Amino acid sequence: NKGKFVKEQVQRLLLETHQFETLAGTLQPDGSRSNGALDAYFSKKEVSALLVDAANHAIRVGKPNVAAELLVLSGRFGALFELMNRELASYLNASTPEDIGKRQFWFNAASQFHAIHLTGGRSYVQTTLDDEGNIGLGNTFQLLMNLVIFFDRCRDEQWEGACVLMDNLQIFPKTESEMTVKVEAFRALDNCVRRVFH
Repeated sequence: NKGKFVKEQVQRLLLETHQFETLAGTLQPDGSRSNGALDAYFSKKEVSALLVDAANHAIRVGKPNVAAELLVLSGRFGALFELMNRELASYLNASTPEDIGKRQFWFNAASQFHAIHLTGGRSYVQTTLDDEGNIGLGNTFQLLMNLVIFFDRCRDEQWEGACVLMDNLQIFPKTESEMTVKVEAFRALDNCVRRVFH
């Protein structure tokens, strides 16, 4: 199949050169993607699909950071949040220098994504998540970002700040009467968060 061969070569070009902006454009302030070299040969939808295919390949070969960049450009924010949530949760309780480095990388990447795409009245990510039925992924993302800060405060022995943050997250019951509601809320959390507490 000629079409399949061409798409595989484009995927290879993306993954081997890392020239994502040249090939696929950049994400604009309104959430749309500017044109890149690939847009001369493929429709917007096809370029997005090529980016997602390349991202999936990057995940399979252990390069989730590359996948994240590709998913941002593809506009598939649900898949991006799944990836960031999984990576943040994986390194939440990091103890080795390598894992602490990975946790810091994902926290910084997530913070940068938040600053660029989720602040200043920008709503295209929330709109996309809502349209995809994935608004829970955004909530999980926020919770994981706060949990990273909580564990950092604990590691730095900033106990008061850690307790204040945990109180504000309202994860744990404060009275017996809140127990059932909090247990149900815990069960409703994304699996990647629940695993952290088991």
